[in-house]
Amino acid sequence: MHSAASRGRGDARILAELGGDVKAAENDGWAPLHSAAWQGHVDATRVLAVLGGDVNERKNGGMTPMHSAAISAYGDAIRTLAERSGKDEHGETSMHFSARY
Repeated sequence: MHSAASRGRGDARILAELGGDVKAAENDGWAPLHSAAWQGHVDATRVLAVLGGDVNERKNGGMTPMHSAAISAYGDAIRTLAERSGKDEHGETSMHFSARY
């Protein structure tokens, strides 16, 4: 799932439909949605979010998929995630974070 997400391939949907875990995190907490957002793959980001990927999932260190997209400056991925994003422990949305970058 991580490989499909990081390459932005449509395989993410197929893997999910076959039982692949869209929330499967690596040891550092990096989930497939982080990978898709980091690389700016809008379609993969949208598919993973729609199929249950947690847009507020924090990897070790607190980074969400939105943070990944913001740091990489992928506006379309940011917009896709913003539609589903919540607030952090400081009451800020990911859009607040992305505005700082």
